[in-house]
Amino acid sequence: MHGYIQAIYLFPLKTIGGQLASTGVGLLGVMFGLGYANLILLLGRLVQSTNAESIGVGRRALLWSAFVFLAMGCGYVRSKYPRAYLAINFAMVVNMFALIRGINHFDPCFSNFFFVMVFGACVSLIICFFFWPEDHSSMLRDDIITSLREAQNVMQSVQHAMKFSFGQEVDITAFKESHVKISAALEEANYELSLTRVDSAVFVPLNASLTRMLSLSRAFNSAMRRRHKLYTRIHFRFKDLADKELEISTAPPCDEAKSNPTNSERALELAFASVSELFSSITLRVEELYRGKEIVSTIECEKFAGKIDDIREKLAAEVEVRTISGPYELEGAAFMDQVNAVLLDMLEAAKDTAQIIGCIEKRRISLVLPRKLYTGKHPPPSRMPETSMI
Repeated sequence: MHGYIQAIYLFPLKTIGGQLASTGVGLLGVMFGLGYANLILLLGRLVQSTNAESIGVGRRALLWSAFVFLAMGCGYVRSKYPRAYLAINFAMVVNMFALIRGINHFDPCFSNFFFVMVFGACVSLIICFFFWPEDHSSMLRDDIITSLREAQNVMQSVQHAMKFSFGQEVDITAFKESHVKISAALEEANYELSLTRVDSAVFVPLNASLTRMLSLSRAFNSAMRRRHKLYTRIHFRFKDLADKELEISTAPPCDEAKSNPTNSERALELAFASVSELFSSITLRVEELYRGKEIVSTIECEKFAGKIDDIREKLAAEVEVRTISGPYELEGAAFMDQVNAVLLDMLEAAKDTAQIIGCIEKRRISLVLPRKLYTGKHPPPSRMPETSMI
C-alpha cells in the first residue's frame, strides 16, 4: 500500500532532474515522518506499554493529538513553502498509518514503511529514466531558440510597420508566450539537476534582455495607437499636410537637409535589416553550444553597435535643425521623438542579447546542480558549479 502511494505521487511525468529532485524531497519527507512517528510512539510507550487488548484513553489521546498537531504544522509549511508539498504529503501518509497502527502496537516502526516507500519511488525513477527520459536542458534550449526566433519576427514586424503612416501595430502574442515559457523553465531550473553543456544560469541575463524587448514592443504598439489617432485627426483637417507632419524623420527646411531628407530613416531601415541576420547568428550559436559543435557562427556586436551610434548622430543632427511652425507639427514632432527613442532602445536590447550569447563559452557535458544551491550572485559561465565532467 505504501509503495503504491509513493509511486502515485511520484508518477514519472517530469524531466530527469525534476524526477530526481522530487524523489529526494519525497524521501526526506518519509524520513521526517518516520522520525516524528517514532518519537510519538516512544512517548506513547511512556503512557502505556502493555496490554494491547485494552488501550487507555491517555495513549489514544496522545497519538491523535500528535497527528492533529502534525497536520496543522504541515499545513502551515505547505502555505509558506509550496515546493515542499511532496515532503509534507509523505510525512502525513507515514504518520497516518504509523500512528493509527501504533494505537495497538508498541514497537517502533521503520522497515515496514521506509523500504517499501523507497521501492515505490525507485520504480517511478527507473520508468522516468528508461521509458520517458526527458532532460530539462533540452526543453530550455528549445524554449530559448523559439523565443529568439519570435523576437526576430517582432523586429521584422516593427520594420514593416514603420513603412505605414496610419499606425500599424505588431503582433507580440507568440513572443510573449515564448518568453513566459523561458521564465518558467528558468524558474524550474532553480530546483532541478541537469546534464547539459550549458548551465541555465547563463541565460538569466538573456531572459532579462528579452523581457526588456517585450516591454519595448508594448511601448511601440502604444505609440502606434497614438499615431493612428494623430493621423486620423490631422488627415481629416489637413489632408495635404498629413504625410508631411507624420514622417518619422522630419526633413528640416535647410539646403543641407534637403539634399538627403531621410538620413535617419534609412539608417533605421539598415539597422533593423541587420537585426534579422544578428538573431540568426545568435540562434545558430545557441544550437552549437548545446550540441557541442565547433563554433562557426559569427556575432558582429561591434558592427551593429556602430550602426546604432550612427542612427543617434543622424537623429540628433535632424532635431537640431528641425523647425516647428504650429501645434500639429509640434505634436507630430513629439510623436516622432517618442518612436525614435523606442526604436533605439529595441536595437540596444538586440545588441545586449547578442553580447550575452557571444560571451557564453563552449563546455563539455557536466552535471549541473540546482541554482538554489548557489551562494551569492550568479557566478560567471566559466565558474558554474558542477559535480563531474563527462
